[in-house]
Amino acid sequence: MDEVYKELAETGYKVSNCGNVVSPSGRVLTRPRTNPKPRRNKDLCASLLVADGKWRSFRIARLVLHLFGDVPLTKRVTVAYRDNNPDNLHLDNLDTVRVHTSKPPKAVYEFDLSGKPLASYDSVYRCAKEVGAEIMAISTACRKGTLCRNRLYQFTPEFNPALLTQLQGKGKAVRSALDELGKTIHQYALSGDHLRSFGSIMTVQAVLGITDPSHIYKVIRGERANAFGFIWAEERRDNIIRHKRMKFRYVLQDLDGTVLATADKLSEAEVLFKMNRSVIYEFLNGTRTKYYRNVKVVKEHFHKFDEVGMFMSDEPE
Repeated sequence: MDEVYKELAETGYKVSNCGNVVSPSGRVLTRPRTNPKPRRNKDLCASLLVADGKWRSFRIARLVLHLFGDVPLTKRVTVAYRDNNPDNLHLDNLDTVRVHTSKPPKAVYEFDLSGKPLASYDSVYRCAKEVGAEIMAISTACRKGTLCRNRLYQFTPEFNPALLTQLQGKGKAVRSALDELGKTIHQYALSGDHLRSFGSIMTVQAVLGITDPSHIYKVIRGERANAFGFIWAEERRDNIIRHKRMKFRYVLQDLDGTVLATADKLSEAEVLFKMNRSVIYEFLNGTRTKYYRNVKVVKEHFHKFDEVGMFMSDEPE
């Protein structure tokens, strides 16, 4: 067989159908070895200076198949030698066993809890990056039909109505999220002036561009003073109410449950209770079942009202 050379694109190196590699200066990089040493990789390799100015190692058998056999130059190509001699790099001795192909990424489609399409993404990775969620959470939502950040995700552009029926029995949090879709939400300024009303939480997200409505729900439940610079409520009121926030304090109790001392901060609890922080954490986490010096520590939740009031009028707009 006559030896024919072909140039490797954008490198200046030439490779022949006999397995010889010639550098741009004319130096032959591959020569037959009379006494080959045992090596970890049985395939002969050549280090080439590629276009980006870096040295890269190529298996010569792959270079020959790429230039003379139209095989892609990638590590996914597995090369076999017909005479089981890896030093015989002639084209007639090389055979492609398998070309490993990767599957293209699946597109992800985002829907709200009413089935309305919101957005589409090229892949699960892109969706997780744009939404701000974990890749595994988006993938699980697509495969199992679960919620992720109060959204539904599918691999198909057509919404499956059976997902809404399936979500009805998924737990209290999901059922409450479905029930709150149709509730009217009122928006107030921090001064207490009514600004406008929305037919549902989905309308609030669409108009204001809010991705996560959990902070709005916390304001409605009284766990936050405001969210996104506004005060939110589910009904119009004509009485003065104060901003209330859900707080907790540390309470020291004896064997009978009598309150001995209270502290708002953990550092204060250490001093007042004369107890190590690790012991307090054990009481709060439930890992300590016995009393410590005939006392125990519990966490008590309560509403703390701010000084600033808010007036919600019931006058027609």
